[in-house]
Amino acid sequence: MKRNSVMQLWLSLVLLTVILVVSVLFYIDNLNENFEREVFRTLEEVSSQEAMAIETEIQRKQDMLSDLSHVMEIDIDAEPDAILKSVHTQLQPIVEENGLRGMGIALEDGRAYSTRGEIMDIKDQEFYQRAWNGESVLSGRITLNRVAKDYVNVYATPIHDEKTGEVIGVLYATYNTRNFRSTMETPSFHGEGYSYMVDAKGDTVVDSSHATSFQNMENIFTSIEEADGKNATTANELRQLMEQREAGRIVFRNKVDKYLYCYPLSVNNWYLLTVVPVSVVDTQMNVVVRNTIILVVVLAGIFIAMILLLVNQYRKKQAELKTLAYVDPVTGGDTFAKFQKDYEETVSGCPNVSFALLSLDLNRFKMINDMYGSEEGDRILQNMDQIWKEIFREHEYCGHRMADRFAVLLTYQSREELELRIRDYRKLLRETTKNRYNLSLRIGVYLLQGTKESFSTAYSRSMMAFAAAKDSEKHFYAFYNEEMEEQLIWEKLVEDDFDTALKNKEFVVFYQAKINAETQQVTGAEALVRWIRPDGTIIPPGRFIPVLENNDSIVELDRYMFREVCLQQKQWLDEGKSIVPVSVNLSRVQLADRNLVDYYQRILDETGLPPEYIGLEFTESAMFNNEEILRDTVDRLHDMGMKVLIDDFGVGYSSMMSLKVIPVDILKVDKSFIDSIGDERGDKIVISIIEFATSLGMSVTAEGVENDEQYQFLQAHRCDDIQGYYFSRPVPADEYEKRFLNRRAIG
Repeated sequence: MKRNSVMQLWLSLVLLTVILVVSVLFYIDNLNENFEREVFRTLEEVSSQEAMAIETEIQRKQDMLSDLSHVMEIDIDAEPDAILKSVHTQLQPIVEENGLRGMGIALEDGRAYSTRGEIMDIKDQEFYQRAWNGESVLSGRITLNRVAKDYVNVYATPIHDEKTGEVIGVLYATYNTRNFRSTMETPSFHGEGYSYMVDAKGDTVVDSSHATSFQNMENIFTSIEEADGKNATTANELRQLMEQREAGRIVFRNKVDKYLYCYPLSVNNWYLLTVVPVSVVDTQMNVVVRNTIILVVVLAGIFIAMILLLVNQYRKKQAELKTLAYVDPVTGGDTFAKFQKDYEETVSGCPNVSFALLSLDLNRFKMINDMYGSEEGDRILQNMDQIWKEIFREHEYCGHRMADRFAVLLTYQSREELELRIRDYRKLLRETTKNRYNLSLRIGVYLLQGTKESFSTAYSRSMMAFAAAKDSEKHFYAFYNEEMEEQLIWEKLVEDDFDTALKNKEFVVFYQAKINAETQQVTGAEALVRWIRPDGTIIPPGRFIPVLENNDSIVELDRYMFREVCLQQKQWLDEGKSIVPVSVNLSRVQLADRNLVDYYQRILDETGLPPEYIGLEFTESAMFNNEEILRDTVDRLHDMGMKVLIDDFGVGYSSMMSLKVIPVDILKVDKSFIDSIGDERGDKIVISIIEFATSLGMSVTAEGVENDEQYQFLQAHRCDDIQGYYFSRPVPADEYEKRFLNRRAIG
């Protein structure tokens, strides 16, 4: 009996041991699969992000080259030296600005003229032949010096004759292949991950500088096969993936086992290969396995308890990771990642529902943070998220992307109904904050064309519409249309070049004189900005000012102009010139900044210019934003000794009552009213404006005066000053000095 009991005990212990071992092995296997799945998901995400960055960079350069091909001025019949000189003059600034190795043009005979001063025969090059046949192309890796690892890729696009449309040349740009690394080698897996870029044959386009990568790799298939004799099957698996243009993963061995994720690019049938050692998973697994085995050996009960604890901790960690990924820390609502996930599931699962994707943010949110603090800013963002949730219908979501920017998915029955909901949302948002500040939204709307439309495409187009929306009451939202893509490209070019242009003083001050209507003496001038590129091209203000107003860079430009005018006025004053006051335009973005006056006072102190020789102009529409702040600003400017002018009067939103409250010095009548002189109704309006301004003690300047009839009318009705082409166009500083500072009377 006793022996039987012992045997039963041993059998129970053996059975328990077997059960525990099987359970542990099963648990470890399960855990390993979960870790592997996480690694593969991360590999896919890293590859997707790197691929998007690479494709975006390539597309940007191709678009730049294509745009440039339309404005290139080249005489294909000129002497070689003349062509070389023309190429260098027009293209070398582009080379420097875009981090290119060089640029050039190639003619029909295959001769290429480069910015390096070289003439080469490239007629046998594939990129030249394809471009001559009308394609915009990016070549594969071209070896210049194998020993020095000097490789390049070449962008090429055809140059067409403007009249016939025939190809008359090829514009090309060489790009150091190694520069792709900065885009594709984003840190991942604690620095253990790295990437290659190869073509359809497996030949290297961009290799990796990572210490554990294949060094001097020429072909991925060859490198995998030669790394280990057992890799032949693995190389074939990769070859099949690439032939089928599919994303997928393989495992190969190069000293250690590694995962490789293959991701097809949309460029040249290329592929992005992202690699991470298997040890990334094993390192995490070893800790769990070791502890588990120790627990099994020590005590079955403790082992089971610890297993349960580990499972619970694992689930808790997964929940925490999910919270980090899907719960926004500021709003408490969904993150942008969660929004994207819900978008893909919802849109694909509701084929009979019409969806609209909105991109929106608050205008001048940074100013709110600066004035009221980040806590108040966070409260506003939380409120924005909550109001959406209160009005959402089935299948509708919103996600906080960053700062004050949100993405929203709405359903709709008609465009009119959708517009009404957008306006209602703005109304609700303003009602919650009406006692403190007037929130202003900007919204871009894209109406989805089908359930298979990718999120990246839909969101990109909503952002294009967002860029087209205005900071105004009527046009604070915009719907996507195809013309927006061209405008977006232009705006991106302006934004990218602005800082460099400002640093290089490409923004130049032009002066337009103001002439007294009675005496024809010069009484003042207005400072106007012109953007003159290094090649001499003049970009008119109407092309870049709206872009800078949308991204608030206009503030930097305003301050730059003010400083430049102060410096120039002080120089003329020191030289003994009889200078007159010059007014500088002030964007309405700045008028809400309570530090504006202090900043401009510092510039006056630094330059030493007396304040009576400079004034500030703001548009009539700016008066409508915040009358209290504007009056305080005007009073402080008067205390400084500066004059304040209203520009474009008559076309904005201000009322006559606003002019009675805000003590401006000079009222400038908009050109549209001056153009109406000669019409009975137009004459009465101009006379009324002059009389009204005079009754308030303001001086009146007529803008856009172009003929003698307008001048005689304004003189007869006691308009104070004349500004327009009748006396002078805007001119550079040296011409203004010569014409107006050496003599005070015109005629």
